[in-house]
Amino acid sequence: MQEKKIKNHLGFVNVLSAGLKKFMSQHEDPWNIGTLHKPGIWAFYILSNYIGVMFCLVLIYSVYTNAKRITSDLYIASLASGCIMMSITCGTQCMLSVIDNRFFGGDVACQFEAIAHVSSILVQFFSVTCMTITFYQSVVKKRTFSDKRILQSIAVIWITCLVITGLASLVSPIYLMSAGTYCFFGFSSFAIAGWLVPGLIVALVTMSICHVMVMRYFTSILIQTMHADTSIVHQLGRQKNPILTTEQDIWREQWKWRSTRFILILLCGWGFAAITAVDELVAGRAPEWLVTAVGTGGVSFSWAVPVVHAFSCEHHRKLMIRMFGWVFIPIKGVEWYKTETLTLKTAATKQQPKISIDHTPSLTRSAPSKTTSGLSLPQMELVQQADDEKVESNSQEKMIPAARPSLEEHSVSLKSVTS
Repeated sequence: MQEKKIKNHLGFVNVLSAGLKKFMSQHEDPWNIGTLHKPGIWAFYILSNYIGVMFCLVLIYSVYTNAKRITSDLYIASLASGCIMMSITCGTQCMLSVIDNRFFGGDVACQFEAIAHVSSILVQFFSVTCMTITFYQSVVKKRTFSDKRILQSIAVIWITCLVITGLASLVSPIYLMSAGTYCFFGFSSFAIAGWLVPGLIVALVTMSICHVMVMRYFTSILIQTMHADTSIVHQLGRQKNPILTTEQDIWREQWKWRSTRFILILLCGWGFAAITAVDELVAGRAPEWLVTAVGTGGVSFSWAVPVVHAFSCEHHRKLMIRMFGWVFIPIKGVEWYKTETLTLKTAATKQQPKISIDHTPSLTRSAPSKTTSGLSLPQMELVQQADDEKVESNSQEKMIPAARPSLEEHSVSLKSVTS
């Protein structure tokens, strides 16, 4: 009899426990999930996003005010616009979520954030891809592009990314990620597995092919150098700092090209998104730490783009130091800031070289000389330096009479490519 009562009590407890669990599951806040410290993650996202927005605005302004603006600069400005859209939406959403102590806005904010993120990320991918393609076309094919044509292509990129992402949202689930910090498309959905990740792969493959073709072009010029006029080589060897180009030199110099740098930071910034998509397709919903890594890489990409561009564009570097260089005064001192600013002002007043930092040769080139068409890139740069000195002296034609046509045909040097 006593055992029967115990069994009845246990049965009642089990039923009550199941009822409570069902009640809690029905009334659990779906916008307050995750076990990680969300306020700390949101704080990092807010800081990184708004720093990225400020840096990207300076980048776009530097492109607009640069009197020597070049083709690839316009695509870098497009890249910055994609970063701004992603960072403003993400940073603002995180700030509101910190205030509310949960993901703010519900379904509407979730949908808007996911669509804005994926659209802007794809704009970033395709902008870097177009920059690399124009680099290849200008160096190898000797083609130039008008600003109007570039701006039209940027408009096409934006419209395409927004329209396709919007349509993909109709068939792709959007939900709050497992960490509870931001909304995104399901990594196994069409929007990610069929649109974002393939876009990243196509961009990387295209950029890699263009990069290899440019490397082969420079290597072919290096091989032709062996057949160049030896008297010209001797004249070039009398320069104060002669540069002897080898295949190893070309390999080292490629890491200074802006196309190479942007490919690398693109991989670092969004590589985790591709890894997460594969993980979710194989093992189910992605863990909290992995979706947090995706967000961390994405928000860091926004401020990394302007910082990396400062190493390849003096005009942008000057603006960055004037506006944000004071941050380093406690570390490097006031004298460093004054010296750096003075150096930049002095450099701006000097005569600019004739070689375009765009890697884009002029269309008004003379026919190359048969004896000098094989000059290596650094040798041609030395000839360019000698040609610039003609303003002060007319001795250039006497010193290297046959070098001018070859220089005009191959005006792109390894150092100019690093710009």
